Parts: sequence; C-alpha cells; structure tokens
Amino acid sequence: MRLLCFLVAILAIHLSCDGQCKIQGVVVDSAGKGISDTWIQNLSSKKPFEVTDKKGRFWIRAQVGDTLEIENIYYRKKKYVVSNQNEIKVTLDLIPGCILVVTKNYKPSKLGAFYGFNYNTIGVFGNTGFLNVLANTDLQVGYATNFSKNDRADASLQKIFTLRNEWDLSATVSFHKADFDSNQFFNYQLILKPYTNYRIFKWIPSLVIAHINYNSNEDIESFGYGIKHSIYIPSGVYFNGSFLKYRDLNHWTLGTKYNNRIVDIGIQYEELETYNEFSIYLSKTVRF
Repeated sequence: MRLLCFLVAILAIHLSCDGQCKIQGVVVDSAGKGISDTWIQNLSSKKPFEVTDKKGRFWIRAQVGDTLEIENIYYRKKKYVVSNQNEIKVTLDLIPGCILVVTKNYKPSKLGAFYGFNYNTIGVFGNTGFLNVLANTDLQVGYATNFSKNDRADASLQKIFTLRNEWDLSATVSFHKADFDSNQFFNYQLILKPYTNYRIFKWIPSLVIAHINYNSNEDIESFGYGIKHSIYIPSGVYFNGSFLKYRDLNHWTLGTKYNNRIVDIGIQYEELETYNEFSIYLSKTVRF
C-alpha cells in the first residue's frame, strides 16, 4: 500500500506543470450563468485564443502569473491574472444599454457582404442572433445580384428547443433560390441537429431533409436527404460542408472561415448540377 502511494506521488510530481499547462476555466455573468462564445487570449503566450462553449467553459494553456484577456461583445472586456493552475473563474459585467442575450444559446448578430466569382454577383447578408426577446430563434437573410440575369436569395429560421438531461435540439428551416444563365432552382431544407454538453457529440453532423425544383435543360422536382456539419478548429478556423442526395441530382457545399475576433473572412464553393459558385465573404459582429 505504501509502495502504491509512493508511486502515485511520483506520478503526480511528474505530471505537474513546471511551465504552461492546460487549465480549465469558466466565464460567467453576474448571476453565475456561463457565457458562451467568449474569446480568451493569453497575453503572455503566442498560442491562439480559445472560445467558451455553451456552458461558458474553456481550456487554455497558461501558468501562474500569465495575463488573460476575456472579451464578449455584450460584456465589458476584462483582464485576469492567473493565480493557480486548478481552475479559472471569471465574472463579466454586462455593458449598460445592451439587450441581454440568452447566455446558454448565445449566437452573435452579424452583418456581411460577399462576392460570387462565377456569376459576378455582389450580395449582403445578416442575422438577428439569439436574443432572448426572440426566444432562442435566429433569422438570417441574404441577397446577391449582378444587376442583370443572375441573382440569388437565401433565408433561414433557426430555433433551439430545450430537451431533458442537458440535451437541446436545433431545428432550421431554410429557403434558397437562384437564377443563373437562364436557369433556376428553388431549394427548401429542414435541418435537425442535437446538442449536448458532451464534447464528443460535436462530431455528429446535422440531418437534412430537402426538396428541390431545378429548371434547366430538363425540369427536375425531387425530395432529398443528406448531412451538414461545421467544425471549429482552435485559432479561429471553422470548416463547414454539406451533401444532399436527390433523385437525379447531387448538391454539395464546402467552405472555411477564419475569425480574428473583429471580422469573419470566409470562402465557399457550391455545386448543383450546372450551377457552381465560388464565393468569398466578409462579416462583422454587431451589437443591438
């Protein structure tokens, strides 16, 4: 027994952090509720910033004495000096005059512009974000045109439903319409995705049920199904993609986005039979 205790003590000493190590932390509001989508940067390190999850939790490499900068658009920016390597807890104060967001399902409001290279379209888009006055609902719209025969319109409505045992369900209804080179398509989608606090489930893609009217050389009307997914990689990089299978068509998208806490810069490629578009976009978080 003494030998076992000795070995455990040696292992603990071996695993202790002499320098920077990964520390778990949490960012909360004045009521003690976790604040999601909050940026944490270690000013004493060149490591990339981290982002809190839906519970306000984060993991960051730091050591005692390091200074962390915590930032959320709805709260006052704060600097925090690490005092121990067990756990970090930071409380942020709401900026006066801001509409209080639902912290559990916080989604920032953004305004942006994009350019489509293949059809020379210029467009704008924006979303409302998950404000509590909208009951966990986000509305996003976008429109692009080349001021001639090519244009595109997109709209989506996302709703978060709270389930039992820390599970949530995201349901999104979206509409996409495009006129391109005298052709046209209308696409409707229902996107379902479960959410939970268990990090392993972040790899589960969304299930998509869809319907399309595609008017080209031949008219095609068909129901379809597929998957859609988005993954966050540390340092502000996101990858996203989707694949839908219709009776006579395949519809897929692939894109990436970089967020540097000021703006989002992204690219996306979409292909649907003869319709294919490569676009670049720029968006900025805004505060209501």
